[in-house]
Amino acid sequence: QAKKVEARHRSDLAKIADTNAKIKAENDRQMARKRADAAAAAAEVKRDAARMRTLQQRLHDEDRRAEEEKLRKQRNFQSVLEEQASLVRARKSAERVTMTFEERKMNEGIIREFLEKPERKEELRSLM
Repeated sequence: QAKKVEARHRSDLAKIADTNAKIKAENDRQMARKRADAAAAAAEVKRDAARMRTLQQRLHDEDRRAEEEKLRKQRNFQSVLEEQASLVRARKSAERVTMTFEERKMNEGIIREFLEKPERKEELRSLM
């Protein structure tokens, strides 16, 4: 009878050890799953952060390109304005020319006289 009790006791101990091993294995699987889930979540956060950096960089690049385009248009507009101003100055300068070369040649004596005699300058001013 003692052998039966001892055998039952050993059987119970073996069942308890087997149950403990199963519980430990399940706990290990759950811990491994939790670690894998945490690693997957961390990887997802990392991917999201990289995605956000990429999007922010794209937005920054688009803003920079838009600003460069705006500045380029301003420079082009400025150069057009400068060109127009230059054309206006050239036209006005051309309009200021009162005598052609031939006219100057014909009037050279009179011009020299006006330049040499101050009273003739005064006479001319009074006529104007």
